[in-house]
Amino acid sequence: MRGQLRRALLAEKDFLKEIGVLKKEIAALREKSEVLTDRAEDIFILGLVSEEICNLESADNRDAVFLIEEELKRSEERYRSIIETDPECVLILAPDGKLLEMNPAGLAMIEVDSFEQVAGRPVYPLIAPEHRDAFRELVERVCSGDTGVLEFEMIGLKGTLRWLEIHAVPLRDGGERITGLLAVARDITDRKRTEKELSQEKAFTDAVINSLPGIFYVYEEGQRLIKWNKTLETRTGYSPDELLNKHALDWFSVASILREMSQR
Repeated sequence: MRGQLRRALLAEKDFLKEIGVLKKEIAALREKSEVLTDRAEDIFILGLVSEEICNLESADNRDAVFLIEEELKRSEERYRSIIETDPECVLILAPDGKLLEMNPAGLAMIEVDSFEQVAGRPVYPLIAPEHRDAFRELVERVCSGDTGVLEFEMIGLKGTLRWLEIHAVPLRDGGERITGLLAVARDITDRKRTEKELSQEKAFTDAVINSLPGIFYVYEEGQRLIKWNKTLETRTGYSPDELLNKHALDWFSVASILREMSQR
Protein backbone atom coordinates (compact mmCIF):
# COMPACT_ATOMS: atom_id res chain seq x y z
CA MET A 1 0.00 0.00 0.00
CA ARG A 2 2.88 2.34 0.76
CA GLY A 3 4.27 1.70 -2.74
CA GLN A 4 0.92 2.71 -4.21
CA LEU A 5 0.89 5.83 -2.05
CA ARG A 6 4.35 6.73 -3.32
CA ARG A 7 3.30 6.32 -6.95
CA ALA A 8 0.19 8.38 -6.30
CA LEU A 9 2.29 11.01 -4.61
CA LEU A 10 4.66 11.28 -7.56
CA ALA A 11 1.75 11.45 -9.98
CA GLU A 12 0.13 14.15 -7.83
CA LYS A 13 3.36 16.16 -7.87
CA ASP A 14 3.57 16.01 -11.67
CA PHE A 15 -0.08 17.03 -11.91
CA LEU A 16 0.45 20.03 -9.64
CA LYS A 17 3.47 21.10 -11.65
CA GLU A 18 1.50 20.93 -14.87
CA ILE A 19 -1.40 22.87 -13.37
CA GLY A 20 1.03 25.47 -12.01
CA VAL A 21 2.59 25.96 -15.44
CA LEU A 22 -0.86 26.17 -17.01
CA LYS A 23 -1.89 28.80 -14.48
CA LYS A 24 1.16 30.91 -15.36
CA GLU A 25 0.43 30.52 -19.07
CA ILE A 26 -3.16 31.61 -18.51
CA ALA A 27 -2.02 34.76 -16.71
CA ALA A 28 0.54 35.54 -19.42
CA LEU A 29 -1.92 35.00 -22.25
CA ARG A 30 -4.56 37.16 -20.61
CA GLU A 31 -2.02 39.98 -20.41
CA LYS A 32 -1.52 39.58 -24.17
CA SER A 33 -5.31 39.69 -24.68
CA GLU A 34 -5.42 36.10 -25.92
CA VAL A 35 -8.53 34.07 -25.21
CA LEU A 36 -9.47 30.97 -23.32
CA THR A 37 -12.46 28.76 -23.92
CA ASP A 38 -15.43 29.26 -21.63
CA ARG A 39 -15.20 25.91 -19.81
CA ALA A 40 -12.60 24.76 -17.25
CA GLU A 41 -12.51 21.22 -18.59
CA ASP A 42 -12.02 22.45 -22.19
CA ILE A 43 -9.28 25.04 -21.71
CA PHE A 44 -7.16 25.49 -24.78
CA ILE A 45 -4.67 28.18 -25.70
CA LEU A 46 -5.75 29.52 -29.05
CA GLY A 47 -2.51 31.33 -29.92
CA LEU A 48 -2.46 34.43 -32.06
CA VAL A 49 -5.93 35.24 -33.31
CA SER A 50 -7.68 38.33 -34.51
CA GLU A 51 -7.93 41.36 -32.23
CA GLU A 52 -11.69 40.97 -31.96
CA ILE A 53 -11.43 37.41 -30.56
CA CYS A 54 -8.50 38.28 -28.31
CA ASN A 55 -10.53 41.02 -26.66
CA LEU A 56 -13.25 38.61 -25.56
CA GLU A 57 -13.54 38.62 -21.75
CA SER A 58 -16.80 36.97 -20.73
CA ALA A 59 -18.07 35.95 -17.31
CA ASP A 60 -17.74 32.31 -18.39
CA ASN A 61 -14.02 32.85 -19.03
CA ARG A 62 -13.57 34.28 -15.56
CA ASP A 63 -15.54 31.38 -14.09
CA ALA A 64 -13.31 28.89 -15.89
CA VAL A 65 -10.17 30.52 -14.54
CA PHE A 66 -11.69 30.60 -11.04
CA LEU A 67 -12.51 26.88 -11.27
CA ILE A 68 -8.93 26.10 -12.28
CA GLU A 69 -7.53 28.17 -9.43
CA GLU A 70 -9.85 26.45 -6.94
CA GLU A 71 -8.87 22.99 -8.21
CA LEU A 72 -5.21 23.95 -8.02
CA LYS A 73 -5.69 25.12 -4.44
CA ARG A 74 -7.43 21.88 -3.45
CA SER A 75 -4.73 19.80 -5.16
CA GLU A 76 -1.96 21.73 -3.45
CA GLU A 77 -3.65 21.28 -0.07
CA ARG A 78 -4.10 17.55 -0.72
CA TYR A 79 -0.47 17.18 -1.76
CA ARG A 80 0.71 19.23 1.21
CA SER A 81 -1.36 17.11 3.61
CA ILE A 82 0.17 13.88 2.29
CA ILE A 83 3.70 15.27 2.51
CA GLU A 84 3.31 16.82 5.95
CA THR A 85 1.91 13.64 7.53
CA ASP A 86 4.15 11.07 5.82
CA PRO A 87 6.20 9.27 8.51
CA GLU A 88 9.17 9.02 6.15
CA CYS A 89 11.41 11.75 4.82
CA VAL A 90 10.21 13.43 1.61
CA LEU A 91 12.61 15.90 0.06
CA ILE A 92 13.37 17.86 -3.09
CA LEU A 93 16.94 18.68 -4.10
CA ALA A 94 18.25 21.02 -6.76
CA PRO A 95 20.73 19.53 -9.27
CA ASP A 96 23.59 21.05 -7.24
CA GLY A 97 22.44 19.25 -4.09
CA LYS A 98 20.79 22.20 -2.37
CA LEU A 99 17.74 21.43 -0.27
CA LEU A 100 14.57 22.94 -1.75
CA GLU A 101 11.92 21.20 0.32
CA MET A 102 11.63 18.69 3.17
CA ASN A 103 8.72 17.46 5.25
CA PRO A 104 8.58 17.40 9.09
CA ALA A 105 9.67 13.75 9.28
CA GLY A 106 12.79 14.59 7.32
CA LEU A 107 13.54 17.65 9.44
CA ALA A 108 13.35 15.46 12.54
CA MET A 109 15.84 13.03 10.99
CA ILE A 110 18.40 15.76 10.34
CA GLU A 111 17.64 17.29 13.76
CA VAL A 112 16.44 20.79 12.91
CA ASP A 113 13.42 22.66 14.26
CA SER A 114 12.35 24.42 11.06
CA PHE A 115 12.96 24.20 7.33
CA GLU A 116 14.34 27.74 7.31
CA GLN A 117 17.45 26.45 9.11
CA VAL A 118 18.45 24.34 6.10
CA ALA A 119 16.55 25.87 3.16
CA GLY A 120 18.80 26.34 0.15
CA ARG A 121 21.79 24.72 1.82
CA PRO A 122 23.69 21.73 0.31
CA VAL A 123 22.86 18.42 1.92
CA TYR A 124 26.29 16.89 1.34
CA PRO A 125 27.71 17.93 4.75
CA LEU A 126 24.92 15.83 6.32
CA ILE A 127 26.13 12.70 4.54
CA ALA A 128 28.81 10.58 6.24
CA PRO A 129 32.15 11.14 4.44
CA GLU A 130 32.44 7.52 3.33
CA HIS A 131 29.06 7.75 1.54
CA ARG A 132 29.30 11.30 0.20
CA ASP A 133 30.68 10.43 -3.24
CA ALA A 134 28.03 7.77 -3.78
CA PHE A 135 25.32 10.28 -2.82
CA ARG A 136 26.72 12.87 -5.25
CA GLU A 137 26.70 10.26 -8.01
CA LEU A 138 23.07 9.43 -7.19
CA VAL A 139 22.04 13.10 -7.48
CA GLU A 140 23.90 13.51 -10.79
CA ARG A 141 22.45 10.30 -12.21
CA VAL A 142 18.86 11.12 -11.25
CA CYS A 143 19.14 14.70 -12.51
CA SER A 144 20.28 13.22 -15.82
CA GLY A 145 16.98 11.35 -16.13
CA ASP A 146 17.63 8.06 -14.31
CA THR A 147 16.13 6.73 -11.06
CA GLY A 148 18.14 5.48 -8.13
CA VAL A 149 18.24 3.79 -4.73
CA LEU A 150 21.00 4.19 -2.17
CA GLU A 151 21.71 3.13 1.40
CA PHE A 152 23.89 5.62 3.24
CA GLU A 153 24.73 6.93 6.69
CA MET A 154 23.66 10.44 7.65
CA ILE A 155 24.86 12.71 10.44
CA GLY A 156 22.21 14.94 12.06
CA LEU A 157 23.04 18.49 13.06
CA LYS A 158 23.10 17.30 16.68
CA GLY A 159 25.48 14.47 15.86
CA THR A 160 23.10 11.50 15.64
CA LEU A 161 24.10 8.84 13.11
CA ARG A 162 21.33 7.23 11.07
CA TRP A 163 21.25 4.80 8.19
CA LEU A 164 18.81 5.83 5.45
CA GLU A 165 17.55 4.17 2.30
CA ILE A 166 16.61 6.72 -0.36
CA HIS A 167 14.53 6.22 -3.51
CA ALA A 168 14.90 9.09 -5.97
CA VAL A 169 13.31 10.11 -9.28
CA PRO A 170 13.80 13.14 -11.55
CA LEU A 171 11.60 16.17 -10.88
CA ARG A 172 10.47 17.87 -14.09
CA ASP A 173 8.83 21.17 -14.91
CA GLY A 174 5.72 21.42 -17.11
CA GLY A 175 7.78 20.09 -20.01
CA GLU A 176 10.66 17.64 -20.08
CA ARG A 177 13.28 19.83 -18.39
CA ILE A 178 14.62 18.27 -15.18
CA THR A 179 14.69 20.80 -12.38
CA GLY A 180 15.81 18.61 -9.52
CA LEU A 181 15.34 15.40 -7.60
CA LEU A 182 12.28 14.14 -5.71
CA ALA A 183 13.02 11.47 -3.12
CA VAL A 184 11.61 9.45 -0.26
CA ALA A 185 14.04 8.27 2.42
CA ARG A 186 13.33 5.90 5.29
CA ASP A 187 15.28 5.21 8.45
CA ILE A 188 16.85 1.73 8.30
CA THR A 189 19.09 2.14 11.35
CA ASP A 190 17.38 -0.70 13.27
CA ARG A 191 17.71 -3.04 10.30
CA LYS A 192 21.40 -2.20 9.89
CA ARG A 193 21.97 -2.72 13.62
CA THR A 194 20.29 -6.13 13.45
CA GLU A 195 22.35 -7.12 10.41
CA LYS A 196 25.54 -6.11 12.22
CA GLU A 197 24.59 -8.07 15.34
CA LEU A 198 23.81 -11.18 13.28
CA SER A 199 27.11 -10.82 11.42
CA GLN A 200 29.03 -10.52 14.69
CA GLU A 201 27.18 -13.50 16.14
CA LYS A 202 28.00 -15.58 13.06
CA ALA A 203 31.66 -14.56 13.23
CA PHE A 204 31.81 -15.56 16.89
CA THR A 205 30.11 -18.91 16.26
CA ASP A 206 32.44 -19.65 13.33
CA ALA A 207 35.46 -18.80 15.47
CA VAL A 208 34.34 -21.20 18.22
CA ILE A 209 33.59 -24.03 15.78
CA ASN A 210 36.87 -23.61 13.92
CA SER A 211 38.82 -23.68 17.19
CA LEU A 212 37.63 -27.24 17.91
CA PRO A 213 40.48 -29.75 17.47
CA GLY A 214 38.28 -32.42 15.93
CA ILE A 215 35.88 -32.56 13.03
CA PHE A 216 32.58 -30.73 13.52
CA TYR A 217 29.62 -30.80 11.18
CA VAL A 218 25.85 -30.41 11.20
CA TYR A 219 23.32 -32.12 8.94
CA GLU A 220 19.77 -31.00 8.38
CA GLU A 221 16.83 -33.44 8.49
CA GLY A 222 17.33 -34.31 4.84
CA GLN A 223 20.87 -35.46 5.64
CA ARG A 224 22.41 -32.47 3.85
CA LEU A 225 25.51 -30.84 5.27
CA ILE A 226 24.81 -27.23 6.32
CA LYS A 227 27.56 -26.39 8.87
CA TRP A 228 31.14 -27.55 9.45
CA ASN A 229 34.51 -26.41 10.66
CA LYS A 230 37.83 -25.87 8.89
CA THR A 231 39.13 -29.19 10.19
CA LEU A 232 36.60 -31.04 8.03
CA GLU A 233 37.81 -29.17 4.95
CA THR A 234 41.44 -29.98 5.81
CA ARG A 235 40.81 -33.68 6.53
CA THR A 236 38.61 -34.31 3.47
CA GLY A 237 40.28 -31.96 1.01
CA TYR A 238 36.89 -30.62 -0.07
CA SER A 239 36.27 -26.92 -0.69
CA PRO A 240 33.33 -25.12 0.98
CA ASP A 241 31.37 -25.20 -2.29
CA GLU A 242 31.91 -28.96 -2.57
CA LEU A 243 30.86 -29.57 1.02
CA LEU A 244 27.70 -27.47 0.92
CA ASN A 245 24.59 -29.69 0.81
CA LYS A 246 26.72 -32.82 0.62
CA HIS A 247 24.62 -35.85 1.59
CA ALA A 248 25.58 -38.03 4.53
CA LEU A 249 25.81 -41.10 2.27
CA ASP A 250 28.31 -39.34 0.03
CA TRP A 251 31.02 -40.14 2.57
CA PHE A 252 30.62 -43.86 2.04
CA SER A 253 31.31 -46.01 -1.00
CA VAL A 254 28.61 -48.20 -2.48
CA ALA A 255 30.58 -51.31 -1.45
CA SER A 256 30.81 -50.26 2.18
CA ILE A 257 27.10 -49.45 2.27
CA LEU A 258 26.18 -52.85 0.79
CA ARG A 259 28.56 -54.60 3.20
CA GLU A 260 26.99 -52.87 6.17
CA MET A 261 23.49 -53.75 4.97
CA SER A 262 24.41 -57.42 4.53
CA GLN A 263 25.70 -57.62 8.09
CA ARG A 264 22.41 -56.55 9.59
